[in-house]
Amino acid sequence: MVNRIMMRQRFKQWVGSTEYILNIAEGAARGHKLMEKRRLRNNFMRYLAKVKELRRLEHINKRVSWFSDTRSATATNDVFQSWRLYVKQNQTAKKFLVRASNTLDKQLVNDGFSKWKQMCSKKRQKLYLDNIEELNKRKDDHEE
Repeated sequence: MVNRIMMRQRFKQWVGSTEYILNIAEGAARGHKLMEKRRLRNNFMRYLAKVKELRRLEHINKRVSWFSDTRSATATNDVFQSWRLYVKQNQTAKKFLVRASNTLDKQLVNDGFSKWKQMCSKKRQKLYLDNIEELNKRKDDHEE
């Protein structure tokens, strides 16, 4: 009996000590995982900061090179030439439009003037015809 009680007691002690050891091992494993994740995150953040810094530096270098290219004499001449071409094309287009509108205006004025002349000639013809009829009536009256 004593042996069984003692065996049960020793078994419970062994279970408790193994649970304690397992809990310590599990805690250590969790702590190790946590530390690995934190190291990984911290290293990634350092890497990300370096990448951002390099990207910013590359962006600044691109801007500086673009600015120096635009300030160079060839680029300035190209811009000046393209501006002159643009102005020339606009002036040509403006001349074309002005000529077109002038011809349209002249055409409209000429059409209106020709209609006015036709109306005047029709009135004159009507006046002449009325006068001729009046003269014919007087002549007939006078002859009678």
